[in-house]
Amino acid sequence: MRDHADHYETQAMGVFSECHTSDPQRAQKLLIRMSPSWGRCTCLWLALEAQNKRFIAHSGVQSLLTQIWCGELSVENTYWKVLVCMVFFPLIYTGFLSFRCDEDIQKEAERTEQQKRAKDSRQTNTKNKQNSRGSSQTSEIKPLNCGSRLMKFFHSPQVKFYWNIASYFGFLWLFAVVLMIDFQTFPSWRELLLYVWLGSLVCEEVRQLYHDFDGSGFRKKAKMYIKDVWNILDVLSIVLFIAGLVCRLNTSDTLFYIGKVILCIDFIIFCLRLMAIFTISRTLGPKIIIVRRMMTDLFFFMFLLSIWVVAYGVAKQGILIQNEHRLDWIFRGAVYEPYLILFGNLPTDIDNTQFDMNSCSLNATDPLKPKCPILSEDNMPVFPVWLTVILLCVYLLFTNILMLNLLIAILSYTFQEVQDNTDTIWKFQRYELIKEYHSRPALPPPFILISHLIIFIKGVFVRSPAQGHQCFRRELEESEEKKLLSWEAFMKDNYLSSTRQDENHSVEHRIQDTAEKVKEMSELLERDQKMVSSRMAKRLTKLEEQVTEALRWIMDAMKSQGYQSKLEPPLLTSKSIDRDDGESSGQETEDEKPPHTYARQLQYPGSNVTRFPVPEEKVSWETNFTSYLPSVYNQQESDNSTDASALDKYRNPGGRTGIRGKGALKSLGPNNTIHPILTRWRDGERTVLEFLAVWKDAEKCYCLPGGKNRQKPKTFYVQF
Repeated sequence: MRDHADHYETQAMGVFSECHTSDPQRAQKLLIRMSPSWGRCTCLWLALEAQNKRFIAHSGVQSLLTQIWCGELSVENTYWKVLVCMVFFPLIYTGFLSFRCDEDIQKEAERTEQQKRAKDSRQTNTKNKQNSRGSSQTSEIKPLNCGSRLMKFFHSPQVKFYWNIASYFGFLWLFAVVLMIDFQTFPSWRELLLYVWLGSLVCEEVRQLYHDFDGSGFRKKAKMYIKDVWNILDVLSIVLFIAGLVCRLNTSDTLFYIGKVILCIDFIIFCLRLMAIFTISRTLGPKIIIVRRMMTDLFFFMFLLSIWVVAYGVAKQGILIQNEHRLDWIFRGAVYEPYLILFGNLPTDIDNTQFDMNSCSLNATDPLKPKCPILSEDNMPVFPVWLTVILLCVYLLFTNILMLNLLIAILSYTFQEVQDNTDTIWKFQRYELIKEYHSRPALPPPFILISHLIIFIKGVFVRSPAQGHQCFRRELEESEEKKLLSWEAFMKDNYLSSTRQDENHSVEHRIQDTAEKVKEMSELLERDQKMVSSRMAKRLTKLEEQVTEALRWIMDAMKSQGYQSKLEPPLLTSKSIDRDDGESSGQETEDEKPPHTYARQLQYPGSNVTRFPVPEEKVSWETNFTSYLPSVYNQQESDNSTDASALDKYRNPGGRTGIRGKGALKSLGPNNTIHPILTRWRDGERTVLEFLAVWKDAEKCYCLPGGKNRQKPKTFYVQF
């Protein structure tokens, strides 16, 4: 399943990359289009549900998220321009800050100018119609007025985020002032403002819990809310604040102080919640992800470390102290002091030379001093010093050297592992923050209570339907959806064809093709080697026979001249004895004969026409030769155009010759000839029969006289 998931993930990213390269606007529509086949879900939502981080990290998806994050503001605006306009908002009317609508108007103006130039160059009517359509679209885009610019600016998720950061820092500052300076018996105006501020945060958390962004239902929304770590911190901080507030409003001094302690701890959690704000930052966001992973590793490491701490602490406490009943001092001796040893705070009570009677209590009567160890008659400790020192050395060896270096190695490995994927993980988690601030009201806390009141009145009394988030979910018209899906199918085919082409040109495919070709060539070489060896043996046999005949002729000639040798003549092996049983007389069989004689020449006789190269193993028509494309040659015709069906019908019975057509002949198929045979007897005794022959320069041989005849030949005899 994982392999199939990775395969389809790669295919989806490839198709979307092809679409985004061709048309980014249409590609973004594919991401937010609600598909009826998948329960009115979008491709973006399906990728998020499948935890497909690679797809979300795609540049096309990130450009869509960046566009949503900026709202109606231009993506090209720097953050310092946005911050300046937040303080001096009249600057948005001066062109200091650009809006997306302004860019669209500028693009349409440039397009209109190009269309005018196209009209001047007398283009086709079809293009003129397209120009008229473009002008009609240009008229639909209107510039933003003053009120629209102000509303678009403050409703941008980016601006909401900056205002909420400023508001959260103000909340923490007010919280710190109340805890350190203005925490009185009766709440002051600062503390009351802090309560109102926290109430606005509580209302916002309730709105986020009940706000159905994706239309998935309250139960699923609640599960998704609980799974988020930052939401858990929000709930925990609110619960602790309420608990501290209840204790703080009590008249008892003890509960009053307990309430303050709880609020101080709650302040720590609120400060930790501040890290979630910086997840949008490209620099700090990945670092926060690394810190979260390291905290998980640190938790499991502390479990291993606690074994050594408790083991040493309990052993030391039992050796030094006799029957300590105070729980706080038991915890100090068994856990707290061994833990401080990790940071270099070495104990002084394990060595007799550093013992001080005034630093301990004999019977544990002083609650501010630890109990004294077992003492001798001269008030000196009796515990074995050598044992306590050895235990301390072993404890330092395993904790300060082994365990701490193990922790460094674990954190280094986690950093290296996460660092390679932090950009992908950060881009994936960035979606949740953008979605949160896109649906968040424009006013920051505590002024957000006004927005909550308006939302409550609209939902309960007016019962107006909730506004849809078309930036994340969009339902297209039927005609527009058909065009978009057909374009997507076309892009998919382009991607698949390019993928196949890349595979064909890939190194692996080339290696495979080369291996197949090498294998085929090796087979051909082996076959040719066998044929060459058999031919060589036949040629050697013929040469041997010729040499034997020549030697016999020389010997006979010498004998006829009267030459005699003192030695016996050598025995020359005859043909019939040397030849194998399977061979016939010196002539070759039909299978052993070469395929052609004159057709093996490079050029056709009497012309400059070059033959198509045909290997000997491809001469036979029974052998497959797909690349065989010979030229057509008709010597007696001005053009070489011949019907292809006729050429396929009449083929050389001896096999492929590397050329097609009539050649030097007059017609395709059989060309009838008449060869008269003229013979005579040389003498009256009829011992020698002579015949008439003609020498032909083309064939370099004697031939019978005669010529071509279009009629069917007949055999007849004439005697004269």
